[in-house]
Amino acid sequence: MTQQIRDALLYKDKEYYLNNEILEYYFNEFPERKPENTGGFSACWRGYVAFFEIKNNELIIRKINCLFNQEREKYEEAIPYFEKVESNFKKEDTFNGCYALCLKQIAIKTSDEKLMKKSKKYYEKVKNKAGLPEVIKNAFKET
Repeated sequence: MTQQIRDALLYKDKEYYLNNEILEYYFNEFPERKPENTGGFSACWRGYVAFFEIKNNELIIRKINCLFNQEREKYEEAIPYFEKVESNFKKEDTFNGCYALCLKQIAIKTSDEKLMKKSKKYYEKVKNKAGLPEVIKNAFKET
């Protein structure tokens, strides 16, 4: 089983990584409230990463980052997570495809040719492109 990007908890100004996906219990009960995502990869099958904080002895959700949500265009927020786990997953097709998609979308938005080349480099690492989510395959189709 692939190690997941873990949710984080801020407590007394120190960040801890959790070994449990706390929000999954909630989303199992209320699936309509789960953030929409358009893909995922084996290191983040949930498609989101949650950040919690304990304040006044209460657990508070600080934020939820959706890694693959085209409507919200949060590709920039996904990049730090890809960079953090790259050494563990750099040979995995879905990792390279998802990372390439985020890089490409940012490159388009910022007109960054260097970032566009980097996105293509990661996409070229994918050996089984047919196994990627449609959103990734469509983004890299030759026009």
